[in-house]
Amino acid sequence: MILHKHVLTEIIKTSSAILVGLLVIFLSMRLATYFADAASGNLASQYVLKIVALKMLVSIQDLVPISMFLGSYTVVTSLQKHSELVSMKANGMSHLSMLFAVAKLSGIAALVVAIMTCIVNPMAELKLVELKDIGERTATIANVAPGVFKKISGGDKVFFAESEATDKTFLENVFVHDDTQPFDAAMIAERSFILNNPDTGEKSAIFEEGTSYQGRPGTLSYVITNFKRYSVKIKSSGMTDVSAYPTYVTTSELIGPKGSYYAAELQWRLALPVFAFIAPLIGLLIALKQKRGSWYLGFATALGVYFSYLNALGIFKAMIKKQEVSAILGFASAHLLFGLLLLLLYLELENKIRFKKNLRSTLTTKPNI
Repeated sequence: MILHKHVLTEIIKTSSAILVGLLVIFLSMRLATYFADAASGNLASQYVLKIVALKMLVSIQDLVPISMFLGSYTVVTSLQKHSELVSMKANGMSHLSMLFAVAKLSGIAALVVAIMTCIVNPMAELKLVELKDIGERTATIANVAPGVFKKISGGDKVFFAESEATDKTFLENVFVHDDTQPFDAAMIAERSFILNNPDTGEKSAIFEEGTSYQGRPGTLSYVITNFKRYSVKIKSSGMTDVSAYPTYVTTSELIGPKGSYYAAELQWRLALPVFAFIAPLIGLLIALKQKRGSWYLGFATALGVYFSYLNALGIFKAMIKKQEVSAILGFASAHLLFGLLLLLLYLELENKIRFKKNLRSTLTTKPNI
């Protein structure tokens, strides 16, 4: 019991450290991406942190299995390196008991993944779409960095600002070109800012102390107008309707004969928890089977098996969408295949099957004459 507790404690510590490291990497990459969008005016900056937080929440379903997998492999490799595993075996800790001990952690990881895939993630994904829509519609010329061209008013007009005021309340020396007119239509102004209408929720871009140019230069229709104040209504696109997409539908609504896309999504949500349970056990057996000093070969093998398993699930998901294979048969085949691999690794570890030795004896046996 003490030995089991020691192994589980080490795996929990290592897996947690790996999970935190992956989250930090994920956080830095997402922040850089969305802050770049905010700086270019494609996304309102006040929504960046909310979107990144939801993205991190959604990523838990992918990060927990790989953390458990690497944690199990790393701990066993370390125990072998320092000869602790030999001492544990001498004190009665068998491969099967270690496998059952790690299976408890894998079961907890699978439960976490199941909660995320079946309950939390559909709601989080839907909220992400809403936040991105609001953030893109809220992003106006106030979010534009000086020196960057941006389309406003639903993409009808191209906006450019040379600089920003020191108090950041307005932009200076701005230029606007209207792409909807059959003739040239441009405007320059000293200042520009956003005016919100609290009653209607509409937004307008206000330009002050400027000049507009309309028509073709050199013709009678060419008009130059000086103005003190000019207003341009900012059009916004409506909310994206994702109600028909399986990714954003609750798990209960996926049940039933509703098409191959719904069936594939339902099976995918159920398949990931099973994957989170089996994958760390495979990593454990690969680590137990490798020889001391060859951890890099075992590590490459373990990662290859892990991503082969995950890719197999993705392939079957695509095949189910195309109705090339039934939903249950598709994902069951992948789990049975790697479940069989788990069994074979254990049997070979216990010397109950000997592929290499049998092959060697067959090659070296002399025929009777």
